[in-house]
Amino acid sequence: MNEKHNALSGLNHLTLKPAGHYRGLGMIFNVYIDGVCFLDNIADFEKRFHDRINGAYTAALGCEDIMHSMIVTQNETKRFMPYACDCGEWSCWVFQGFVTSYDDFVFWGQWRNSHRSDKDKKADGLYWNYKDFPTLCFDKHQYLSEIDKAQALVNADKPSLNILAMYNEHNEQKRE
Repeated sequence: MNEKHNALSGLNHLTLKPAGHYRGLGMIFNVYIDGVCFLDNIADFEKRFHDRINGAYTAALGCEDIMHSMIVTQNETKRFMPYACDCGEWSCWVFQGFVTSYDDFVFWGQWRNSHRSDKDKKADGLYWNYKDFPTLCFDKHQYLSEIDKAQALVNADKPSLNILAMYNEHNEQKRE
């Protein structure tokens, strides 16, 4: 094996599969890491916190994340939400991470469930610490290629374009 192959062998491979639409998020994508549904890994990890609500998410990587949060410049960090509550109200239960880029790599990490991030509630079992959940590292070229494919699907989806227009309008009003 050559050195380049050895250097890349520890990298993760990202696949985004369209998963329909989610109210308020537009077209959504399910995340696969190295051919495995990412939600399976999250549910397995969360078993240490709770045996019933662990992994109680559905695909929620929506059009706004695909178009704006998934591409970062060198040393920039953005929050994204690959999964949200499976009840139909995405804001009720979310799994979030941060995406950052350095040189030829893109990283996903700093995972959290915003409803389980209060350290003061640890004694009640309501603090879920994700520090042991792995940071993912992608080859930037492969990663951006997958994001480009997802962006093309979003750009062809009228409901997603309507949601993006609302996001853009809201962001413009915040800047004024």
